[in-house]
Amino acid sequence: MSVRSSLLSLSLFTPAILYAAAPGNFADVVDRATSIIASIVPVLVGLGVLLFFWGLARFIYGAGSGNEKTISEGKALMLWGIVALFVTFSLWGLARMMSNFFFHSVNTSTPPQPYFPSPGGFGS
Repeated sequence: MSVRSSLLSLSLFTPAILYAAAPGNFADVVDRATSIIASIVPVLVGLGVLLFFWGLARFIYGAGSGNEKTISEGKALMLWGIVALFVTFSLWGLARMMSNFFFHSVNTSTPPQPYFPSPGGFGS
């Protein structure tokens, strides 16, 4: 493992390690695992989308210049971007499903829906 990836993983998990208390029961363990996965998901989704669009740019550049090697590299990057997104959303879904299966009240809240006034105005 390289030094850069070690420092990145240490910086991501240091707050969880420093402020973490020993889990009291199984619900605490599942809740902690779900919250860790939920905090990592946006980063992984961003990397997957970035990888996909980088591959798309390589593909378009290769198609414009007629370079078959660049086209194949772009296709491979797009494929790996889709695989990364699939794995990320699968992990997130499994964590949510595990949390909902064992504990119906853990992380099941949904944000409130926005209110839009009617076209006739506020009074009608």
